[in-house]
Amino acid sequence: MKIRLPDGKELELPAGATARDVAEKISRSLAKEAVGAVVNGEVYDLFKPLPEGAEVRILTRKDPEYQLLFRHTLAHVMAQAVK
Repeated sequence: MKIRLPDGKELELPAGATARDVAEKISRSLAKEAVGAVVNGEVYDLFKPLPEGAEVRILTRKDPEYQLLFRHTLAHVMAQAVK
């Protein structure tokens, strides 16, 4: 499947590829820093399969969307703790 990066570059990946796979294909250092992705304008975790033809931007702790991802993850952790 093909995905598109913000700079317009396209990557060919196997079906079921994740944002983690995209980060690894771009660079090993990006894969280490990656915390999530913006996929077609929606925040994804690193392990959710990407849709065919998606536009993908990898997130690191430096990105403003990191706070959204962190809060979402924390909400899940808190919900499990309450159970």
